[in-house]
Amino acid sequence: MVERDFCHGYIITGKILLSDQIIEMLAPKVRDITSVDALAHTAPIQTLLVAHPDLKLQAREEEQRERVLVALRAMAEADLRKKLIQVFDGCHEAILSQKRPRQQTVQAWPEYYERIAEPISMALIKKVAHNFKVVRSTTEYAELRHYMFNNARSFNREDSQIYEDADFLQGILDKKLDELAVLVGVPGVALDLNATPAQV
Repeated sequence: MVERDFCHGYIITGKILLSDQIIEMLAPKVRDITSVDALAHTAPIQTLLVAHPDLKLQAREEEQRERVLVALRAMAEADLRKKLIQVFDGCHEAILSQKRPRQQTVQAWPEYYERIAEPISMALIKKVAHNFKVVRSTTEYAELRHYMFNNARSFNREDSQIYEDADFLQGILDKKLDELAVLVGVPGVALDLNATPAQV
């Protein structure tokens, strides 16, 4: 409340809007309102005043909330990435600890590269598994590994040692992947065995 130079003249100031209901309530008693206390006693101000929004403040608060959300998402993604790499590296070591898979090379197996449309190796899978843009889940990792084992079965006879190794190692992989996913706290595999893996 600001007192004016003329007798008993006051102006209500502040960052508030008065509703029509308040104006109608105050009008008959306008000469009695000479202070904020008098205004508060004249009408239930706390319930009837409508706060005038500070648009700049609201915009700043919204920007701050967005920055916090972006930072939280980045932290969650980094944490997930770290955990997934733990799982992927653990699976890789589990396969290697059983027996060293035979690596097919163009020089040693030219017919393999003629018959298998998209060859993929243990080394390549390990490399792309560390790239979050390529492999973002245990399911995508399992799809790549299964694709590798399917390639081995497609190229070799069912009674061959390599075919049996592919079956055996896929079982080791699936079990280890489930165990490690639970251990480090990442979502487990939801795998369609007929799916084609992401392009690497």
